[in-house]
Amino acid sequence: LSSASRVDAEATALPRSARAAARGRQEFSWLFRRLDCALKKHISGPIIDKPASVPDDRSAAAGDTLVNEVTATAMESAPAKAPDGLIEVRVTAIRYAARDTHLYEFTRPDGKPLPAYEPGAHIDLHLPNGLTRQYSLINAEPDPATYTVGIKRDPASRGGSRYVHDELRVGKTLKISAPRNNFALVESAKHVVLFAGGIGITPIWCMVQRLERLGRSWALYYACRSRSDMAFLQSLEAMAPAQFHFDDETAGKFLDVTSIIANTPKDAHLYCCGPTPMLKAFEAATKDWP
Repeated sequence: LSSASRVDAEATALPRSARAAARGRQEFSWLFRRLDCALKKHISGPIIDKPASVPDDRSAAAGDTLVNEVTATAMESAPAKAPDGLIEVRVTAIRYAARDTHLYEFTRPDGKPLPAYEPGAHIDLHLPNGLTRQYSLINAEPDPATYTVGIKRDPASRGGSRYVHDELRVGKTLKISAPRNNFALVESAKHVVLFAGGIGITPIWCMVQRLERLGRSWALYYACRSRSDMAFLQSLEAMAPAQFHFDDETAGKFLDVTSIIANTPKDAHLYCCGPTPMLKAFEAATKDWP
């Protein structure tokens, strides 16, 4: 059974309070539905899924579950942070990134630096409406004064991205967690190949900036429905290793992940962050990799 199916089956045999807790675990697993991120280490590491960031879409209504239930178990068993371990931040800037996608910048009201993090890290946003959502950080700097996340408004939002876009304004305060990283970049890799789909570009963009700064060898394959949906397009167009795919310019065809990976050296490190179909294609194409 999948992670969510096990929760449903077990919950029916529990008292009301326990059933509520089980439902909570199921809802927590759904925080990791739409954006599935995977790292494929080329030597001995397994595929590590870190489904992340945008928990508001039609998949929840359809009952979609995690691609990798092993990850769900690991995440559910991780100790939760105590409320007093959260960090108070203020929204200091909101910038347009693409259609329905804005960049939200946060700083501490006391002006102190925020905890440092590496590319691939994400934070929990504890929204004033009571919801908690996870979003990837996009600028990894030492002793950061600000955190920036990219959030796409989902038309099927259950209150996360909708609340952020409609209610979160410059000057408002909220609490966040310290950064966590289940999708770390191996900066010493001989060559890095990155795949991004839609808003899945957020952790990948952070990796691109670090790889460029270090002068490492990398390639990016970035797919979106259209140019107007593509965040960071102008910056990426100035980088030679970046290649783009627009569904509406290719008769609705998706990025050919299988073909790209088939022509990738086996000593490369591969990363993928995007919607579930992209991740499934990525996993199928790399199933025989060492």
